Amino acid sequence: MNLSRSKKIIILVLVILNIVLLALRVMDKPDYTLSSDREKAVYEVLGKNNIALYTELLTGYEPMQQILVSSTEANVEKILPAFFDSTENMEMTIEFSKTIYSDKYRILTLGENTLLFEDYTPTEEIANYSYSQASNTASNFREVIMAALNFSKNVELEKNHFKNGEYTFRYVESYNKSKLFCNYIDITVKNGKILRAEASRYGVDGFTGNKQNIAAPDEIMLTFLYELKKNDLSYGIIITDMEIGYDFQSSDDIASGDSLSLVPFYRIYIQGTDKPFTINAYTNEFIN
Repeated sequence: MNLSRSKKIIILVLVILNIVLLALRVMDKPDYTLSSDREKAVYEVLGKNNIALYTELLTGYEPMQQILVSSTEANVEKILPAFFDSTENMEMTIEFSKTIYSDKYRILTLGENTLLFEDYTPTEEIANYSYSQASNTASNFREVIMAALNFSKNVELEKNHFKNGEYTFRYVESYNKSKLFCNYIDITVKNGKILRAEASRYGVDGFTGNKQNIAAPDEIMLTFLYELKKNDLSYGIIITDMEIGYDFQSSDDIASGDSLSLVPFYRIYIQGTDKPFTINAYTNEFIN
């Protein structure tokens, strides 16, 4: 009896000890989330500078690894039939690292990891051509480009805009739920026809190195505000989007070799321009 009771006591003590240790680990784990006070401070600073935030403020800033990518080659056999009705009258020229295919109205330029398609075929105006129709046309053409450049299935619509009768759609690839800003497809549609398509795609080889701390969203907002003031742009600005993803640290990285690393970046978009303010998440430095 005493032996059995002693065993039960020891088991109970071990269970309690494990619970205590687990609680201590949870308590010691850093909280990479903006507190309500820090969130409130962001809105106050933006308000004092007449800046409106018309999107959700990012609040998490967990440490992030770099992502290793590599160069890819376009699948020409899949590309040409998809972009040209016939290859009989098609011409091919080579300019440095680019190969250009063309016929009377269409031009397809293939570079290392890149694709550019332009179509100047005359078309008639389509009355009441809708966003839904343009979206379907772009989505179908996106599948063609994804196959040509070996995109993964994780390609989603990121942004779209309408100007002068043209609908432009941007699709971005993700890896492990993180956006890869360097892997994108831009498609412009008018009157049911693809006017232009541009794409860039690098093969993803996986995460590399240890996780590193990144700047918190409130710190990023201060850097953003500094850049606005430096360029006399702070008054009446409307922030339309804030996101985080991966890209090359500089254009020099792209030309450095076959094995390339992507680092995390914050992007902040403002009303009136499609070009985002880009800030290195590791260093909190603005990138031109």
